[in-house]
Amino acid sequence: MKSLASQTSHGVANATRPCWKLRLIMILRALSQPYRITGRRVLCLGSYRAIQRLLGASALSLLVTSSAVANPRDSETEAAVQAILSNYEMACAELSSQQASSSGRLRVPQSAVYELPFGAEDHAATVVYLEFGCEGVGFPWCGTGGCGFYIVTGDQIFRRRAAFRPQAIKVPAPAGARQALVYGVHGFRCQTPEAEPGSGATPCYEIAVWDERWQTFWTRDKAFIAVSDSGPP
Repeated sequence: MKSLASQTSHGVANATRPCWKLRLIMILRALSQPYRITGRRVLCLGSYRAIQRLLGASALSLLVTSSAVANPRDSETEAAVQAILSNYEMACAELSSQQASSSGRLRVPQSAVYELPFGAEDHAATVVYLEFGCEGVGFPWCGTGGCGFYIVTGDQIFRRRAAFRPQAIKVPAPAGARQALVYGVHGFRCQTPEAEPGSGATPCYEIAVWDERWQTFWTRDKAFIAVSDSGPP
């Protein structure tokens, strides 16, 4: 009797468990060595297509971006993020083939994709920071000036090559505080008041201010641009 009650209770628990939790359990069981979530929760995207065929693109998206449940993105933003990851996966495979590597898998840390509050209260911009590892190659999109990033907001994509991880801040303005991005860049782009040049070890900072009315950024940084192609520059 106790065994039957236990099984019944377990069955009820499974029946009432949210769908996304059941799909997540299925994915975690499917991801065996070496395609698993490590201590850093790194997803080996080399198994992307196989897992996608097995469980569907929406389930894979849940793993790639851990904030998808707590802070869901709209479908347009999610599609843009997945397109960026897919394009860099293909670029990694191409780089690997050029160097006769037997791997060529793209590794995306959990911290590489995150949300920043922007625009209206319920709106967030998605950052894709290009700290991607390419097995057999290293970190081909990173250097002493950072890795660069994409900002995805609605149907717009902005890119900045060779920059450090962006963060959101508020800056004073005559009509009230405005939201902005601040990010470090290679020190050679800056100088001291005595005209001494900087270095990569001492980054300086750029800023891009969000204009809610025009739904775009204002910045003096000419390397911060709007793009239509989500592939590697």
